[in-house]
Amino acid sequence: MSEEECAGEIDPKQKSLHEQLIQYRKAHGIVQEAKGRTTDGASAPHDHWDKYAVKRLNSKECAAKVRTFYPGAYDDLDDATLTRKVLAKCPTYCDVTSSTPDFIPAIKDIR
Repeated sequence: MSEEECAGEIDPKQKSLHEQLIQYRKAHGIVQEAKGRTTDGASAPHDHWDKYAVKRLNSKECAAKVRTFYPGAYDDLDDATLTRKVLAKCPTYCDVTSSTPDFIPAIKDIR
């Protein structure tokens, strides 16, 4: 019974909001830019918050960073294992920042 009442309130001839927007844009000559492009044609971030997202080094780059500060100490570990252990002890160690860190976190004894 309630379904019949709801069906009676819906006008099948009325356009959806999406259809109304499309019609309005066409009538007023509004051209919607393609997603992922700026007005000059360059690629744009999909989301304006992407620029604040934390970027992380891949396994090889992170292991190289560790080995730079601790030469010879972790040569017996492969890159993936070393990265996993470093991130378990210091989760932000392999984050990419725009500036040089003021300190190098101590990650000794990660075995």
